[in-house]
Amino acid sequence: KQWYQRRVAITAGGIMFVASTELFAEMLAYTGKYESLLDIGAGCGNVTIKFSSLFKDVFVTETSPTMRQRLQSKGFTALEVENWSSRTYDVISCLNVLDRCHEPMKLLEDIRDCLTPTGGSALVALVLPYHGSVEEGQVWQRQRQPLPIKGATFEEQLSSLVVDILEPMGFELNLATKVPYLCSGDLQARYYSLSDCLLSLNVGPSTTSSKGNSIGSD
Repeated sequence: KQWYQRRVAITAGGIMFVASTELFAEMLAYTGKYESLLDIGAGCGNVTIKFSSLFKDVFVTETSPTMRQRLQSKGFTALEVENWSSRTYDVISCLNVLDRCHEPMKLLEDIRDCLTPTGGSALVALVLPYHGSVEEGQVWQRQRQPLPIKGATFEEQLSSLVVDILEPMGFELNLATKVPYLCSGDLQARYYSLSDCLLSLNVGPSTTSSKGNSIGSD
């Protein structure tokens, strides 16, 4: 059932709910200091729009051409998936993407390197227990390089994600919370709810970015 629900969540046409604007602001300890946001894998923007008002400049990535057009129609700047990592951002959000790409560890490294060196933050959401899959055409494939998450329960896997993956990579955990990940349903159910961990991360002071100035800076 978990595997089926995860596939429904991925193919729900972008109609999803992760958190409210207020929760996103709380996770970021928002004080109006951020200018630029990059939302990776933004879908049709229904989640992005929840916290886009907190930023001056909102950039998004999405592999689907149709979704990119929808995102641009909402006023977001759509970047090519291959080019977003050539600059830095005040905040990078990666919401329920790590389990549907082939190289999630590299994605986390790119996020780390593309955060503004002073005060940049990352928002990461991941469904736990972890089940990674990638849609290729009409076929679902297991991730080629899945996250090395240990444990069976939500709590065990969350601890492993932080201790075994994020901290060795140079991230520092600010806040973590468990939220329901809601997505549109089908003939069998009106909606589906999965368990999402939502993390607010900074980069440790000993970790330096190889990128240039923030895209949101003058």
